[in-house]
Amino acid sequence: MKNMVSIWMQPIYARLNTEGVKTLLLVLAMFPLLSQVLALILEWNKGEGFHLKVFALALGISLLALLVIVFYVWFVMLIQNIGMQYSPANAALLPRIKAIMQMAIALPIVLCALIATLIAWAITKQFSMLPGFVCVVVTVFFMLIVRSQWAVIPMVISFQLPVILKRMGVQNMEQQIEQTLGISLNFLLFFLSLIILVASIRWVFSTKDEDLFNMHKRTVSFRRNMNGDKAYETKFMHAFSSPFFTWMNFRVRRALQAGVAEHTRQQLISFSLGPRLHWLTISTQLLAMLIWGLFSVFVITRLSSKQNDDFVHGFGLGFGAIVLIAQPLLMGLQLFYSLYQTRVEQALISLTPVVQSSMQQDRILQQYLFRQFFILYGISLSVSVLICWLVFPFELKSAAMMLFVSTIFPMVLVITRDHAKMRSASDHSLLKILLICIAVFGVFFFALLLLPLQLIWLYCASIFIVSLVLLIKSLQSRRRTTMFPVGRAA
Repeated sequence: MKNMVSIWMQPIYARLNTEGVKTLLLVLAMFPLLSQVLALILEWNKGEGFHLKVFALALGISLLALLVIVFYVWFVMLIQNIGMQYSPANAALLPRIKAIMQMAIALPIVLCALIATLIAWAITKQFSMLPGFVCVVVTVFFMLIVRSQWAVIPMVISFQLPVILKRMGVQNMEQQIEQTLGISLNFLLFFLSLIILVASIRWVFSTKDEDLFNMHKRTVSFRRNMNGDKAYETKFMHAFSSPFFTWMNFRVRRALQAGVAEHTRQQLISFSLGPRLHWLTISTQLLAMLIWGLFSVFVITRLSSKQNDDFVHGFGLGFGAIVLIAQPLLMGLQLFYSLYQTRVEQALISLTPVVQSSMQQDRILQQYLFRQFFILYGISLSVSVLICWLVFPFELKSAAMMLFVSTIFPMVLVITRDHAKMRSASDHSLLKILLICIAVFGVFFFALLLLPLQLIWLYCASIFIVSLVLLIKSLQSRRRTTMFPVGRAA
C-alpha cells in the first residue's frame, strides 16, 4: 500500500514543483467565484429577490465540477508517470512493479465509479449503474490512449451504440435485455464495467519488448513537451506546418539571391521561432479542427433517430465562428511554450554575423510576433463583424460576441514579457492575463444584462484603449532590456 500511495502522490508533487501553490489555488478559486457570479445574474434577472438555496446549489455544482476536473487531471498525470516508470528495464528488474501499478490505476477508477453511482442515487433516489459505467469508460480511455491513440474509436462507438440501436428499431431496450438475457440492465452494466476495466488494464500492461519501448518513449516525449523541452511531432502534426515551411523556403531562396538588401536577410531571424507561432500554422490547425468537427456532427446526426438539419447548421455556424474567432487566443496560449522550446535556435541565431546586436534581434522577433498576432486578430475581427452583420441583429448575442472579441485583445500583452528571464516553460504571466480577460468579460457581460446594449461600443473602446496604453508602456519599459534569446538572463 505504501508503494501505491507513493505512486499516487507523484502527480501532486510534480504539479506543485512546476508552478507553485499560489497559481494552483488561484485557478481553483475561480470555480466557486464564477458560480456565485452566475447565480447572482440569474437571481437578478428573475427579480424575485435573492434565495440562499440558489447560491448554495451553484456553489455545490461548481465544487463538484472542480473535483471532477481535478481528478481527471490528476489521473492523466498519473497515467503519464506510470507510462514513464513502466520502462523495459523496470519491468524486467522489478517483478512486482506490474501488479502494483495495475492496482494503482484500478483503485481510483473503481472509487470514481462508486462515487458517481452514489451521487446519482442520492439525486434520483433510484439505483442505476449507468453513471458508474460511463465513468469507467471515460476513465479507461485516458489509460488506453497511452498505449494506442486508436483507443478513441471504441470509446466513441460505445457512446453511439444506444443511438444506433434506436435507429435499428429497438424499443424499450431495458425490457428487451431483461427478457433476452434474463438479467437486469444494471447487472449487465456492472458486468461490462468489470470486463472493460480488467481487460483494459491487462492489455496496457501486456506490452513487451519493442511495443513497451514505444509506449515508454511516447510518454517521455509527452512529458518533455510539457516541460518545454524539444517537442516530438508526428508526421500528421508536421503536415500542419507545411505552409510555414513553404513560405520559409521562398524567403530563404529570395534572401540568397545576389543584390538582395541586408534587411531582407536579417528578417530570416524570425524563422528561428519555429512554425507553431506562425499564423499559417495556427489557421491550418483550426481549419482542420473545424472540418473534423463538422464532419463528426454530420455523421452523428445521420446516425440519430431524428434528423435535425437546424442543429447541423446552428452548430456549424457557431462552432466555426468560435474556432475562427479564437485564433489569437490560441497563439497566446502556446506562445511561451513555443518560445521556450526554440530557445536553442534563438541562441544559435544570436551568434551569427547577421545579428549585429541584441537590440536588433529583439526588434525583429518582437515585430514578427506582433505581426502574427495582428494577422490572426484581423481574421477574428473580420469573422465577428460578418456574423454580427449577416446573421445576428443588434441583440445580446451580437453584443456578447463583440465583447468576447474585444477581451481577447489584451492577450497581445504576453508578447512584451521579458522572455530572457524565463527559467522554465511554465515561468510566464499567461495565467494572470487570462484571468484578467475572463474577469473583464464577466463584468461587462453582467453590465450588458442590466444596462442598454448600445453601451457595448463604450465597453469595447475602453478595453482597446486600456490595452494599447499598457502595451505602449510595456514596450517603453523594455526598450533597454534584452528580451531574446529566451532564458538568457536566467
